[in-house]
Amino acid sequence: MVNLNKIREIAKEKKITMRKLAFESGVSEPGLYQLIRNNSTTLDTLAKIAEVLDVDIRIFFETEEETKQRKAGNKIFLAFEIDKEHENKIVKMVMGKDFIKLIQSK
Repeated sequence: MVNLNKIREIAKEKKITMRKLAFESGVSEPGLYQLIRNNSTTLDTLAKIAEVLDVDIRIFFETEEETKQRKAGNKIFLAFEIDKEHENKIVKMVMGKDFIKLIQSK
């Protein structure tokens, strides 16, 4: 499912104002806010927004976990299911690239 709230997040990360994003994408500023609020737009408009933000359009279709992994960059997330009888709790272990290099060198 699409997540257009990422438009605002990415614009903020890249220090692009919503006004500039709207103008360069060919939509009005109120229209940009409305499509984010309604979480709905055409693929053509989304492609223009992605181009202005200099991101792959697929970023707007990522799951929350995929977004975390992308933002972590060089980290690897391993999820382990434990104790099925007690609410299927998940424990996450995060390993950075330095830790992986240490393991590989031994």
